[in-house]
This record gives sequence, structure tokens and C-alpha cells, in this order.
Amino acid sequence: MSTGGFTKDAKYEADRGSIPVFLLDLDQSSEIVRDCGEMYMEAQSLMLLTKIFWPT
Repeated sequence: MSTGGFTKDAKYEADRGSIPVFLLDLDQSSEIVRDCGEMYMEAQSLMLLTKIFWPT
């Protein structure tokens, strides 16, 4: 996960590796959090997420 994006080299390494790697940038992580809405309590305790709000 990166808030500043990924270099071409990082993307290349993620694509060619033998272990699947998903590169998550700030926009994608914001969409995931927004789309998930309310999660089950068990999932919340495992992920340790804190809801934050910022002006757009």
C-alpha cells in the first residue's frame, strides 16, 4: 500500500513475482473503505481500521 503511487519498477516486480502481490494506492484504498461500509465486528477487530474523515 502506498499513498504516493508506485514506480514502473515496483509494478513490474509485482507482476512478475511468483507470489501474487496487489499494489494498493490511496485512491483504491479509499474506494474499498467507502464501498465496504459497515463491516462485521469480527472483521473490524482483525483489521484494526479507524474511520477518519477529511474534507474533499
